Amino acid sequence: MTEAILVIDARDHGLPHAPKYYQTFPQEPSPLGLLTFTAQKTTAMSGDSSLFTALPELGKAGAGGAAVVVCHAYASGMLLPIAPGGAHQFADKQGLDVIDKAIKAEADHARILALPRTTDVQRTAALGQWRTFLVGLGADIGEVFSEAEAETAYSNWFGKTVVSALEFKDASAARTLLARVLAVRQAKLARIELRACNVGGDRTTMEMLRKFFGCDAMTAPTVGTFYAVVQVGPLVQVFSRRGTHGTSTSPRPISLRDTLNSLSGVDLRDAIISARLMKELDSTRGFLRVLIVTVEKGPVLGRNTGIRFGELEIEGDTFRFLLRVKQKPNEEFEYDLNAWATGSAGAAAPAPDIIRLFAAGSFDPNTLFRGEPVVVQTGRGPRNVLHALSMPVAGLWTPGTPNQPFVLPLESAYLPLIAKSP
Repeated sequence: MTEAILVIDARDHGLPHAPKYYQTFPQEPSPLGLLTFTAQKTTAMSGDSSLFTALPELGKAGAGGAAVVVCHAYASGMLLPIAPGGAHQFADKQGLDVIDKAIKAEADHARILALPRTTDVQRTAALGQWRTFLVGLGADIGEVFSEAEAETAYSNWFGKTVVSALEFKDASAARTLLARVLAVRQAKLARIELRACNVGGDRTTMEMLRKFFGCDAMTAPTVGTFYAVVQVGPLVQVFSRRGTHGTSTSPRPISLRDTLNSLSGVDLRDAIISARLMKELDSTRGFLRVLIVTVEKGPVLGRNTGIRFGELEIEGDTFRFLLRVKQKPNEEFEYDLNAWATGSAGAAAPAPDIIRLFAAGSFDPNTLFRGEPVVVQTGRGPRNVLHALSMPVAGLWTPGTPNQPFVLPLESAYLPLIAKSP
């Protein structure tokens, strides 16, 4: 178990629910060993979310330390702006290539400035070095030039190729970025782990990122990730026992529409049962499986004894907790989540302990989390409210896998979907 630095892109169009998730369940499984987090070592970037902001936080992990970055990504790298407020240049292969080129250029520039210039021969040699340097950069320089003109040519190149390309406001900020990159490399972290969509599926990109940060190892998911805070609605079941005309209650999911009907006095006989929800195997999974049984009275065992026996008939199985994750249409990184948990009879709010059991088995076995109360006003009448509990969730989105559209962190299928480099 390793305590790690945690840096999150928490912008509205980043992963705004990830801070709440890790605050509630402060750990992350990894093929390199379980990572744990503290509030003191967690940074949720918002308006300044960028590689520029993340770098000094990562460096705090120190030599041999570990850090986790939570952001959007794709096969070519991280979809994290390089500069605060940046909108077009990200920490992907293209953007990181610019940074590497700038770091080398700054080192060559510094070397030329340090050349001796005492004699005419030395001054001529320095101009020759300038020419080789600037031509290699593709900078605009004439056949005959002074050192002042060479410096201007380099400044123009740096402004266009580095400052503007990386979306910084001035050269000073761009050079601060380069210094921060070098500081992280010099820190020699043992591992940087990305929890970012799909980037782990490209080994070339993974190795490129590992070398860029100068860490010994890197991990990242091979599939999509999701973070959300989901409202857990009530789950009830209504059925008639054999030989009776009455009803009894037991776990059974209901939709929001059915909840509204019940609050208006409509019977729940037509509520959506868990079996129907579970038919959506491309999006829905059940947890905390239970058997639903009925008791049918049998014959008298002995005359005048008054003793009867009960025969248990299994009606089927259901779940105390159901979670549905659906990718939003035409949205690559956006998901809709719904959840239902059993409660007491009459569609009361879900039992907090059911949510705790689900959380302990899915996110953190030591959690005490029981859900936060939510009351949703659904109509004008005093009865038209939905009592629910909310909980943060996270996982890997695995569409196309039979009966497993998503994988949660403590499930056995989670770690095999996290790639590592080398």
